[in-house]
Amino acid sequence: MSSFQFEQIGVIRSPYKEKFAVPRQPGLVKSACGELHLIAPYNQADAVRGLEAFSHFVGTFRFSSDDGRRLAANSSSAPSWR
Repeated sequence: MSSFQFEQIGVIRSPYKEKFAVPRQPGLVKSACGELHLIAPYNQADAVRGLEAFSHFVGTFRFSSDDGRRLAANSSSAPSWR
């Protein structure tokens, strides 16, 4: 199996502090905006110059509250045979 190493370029700030506070359809909550705060050396104008010319930005992230104990997700809408 391959492994990947990521370098942190910033921190995402969200108005939600608990996972249960996040709306199921976040596109319907226009007032909920997250922010990406870049850290040095990526917090310079040259690092994001021209970004406004694109319609989308895709970033890879890691949850800061992850303790590594839970490997499977549970869903209330998942079939019972799972």
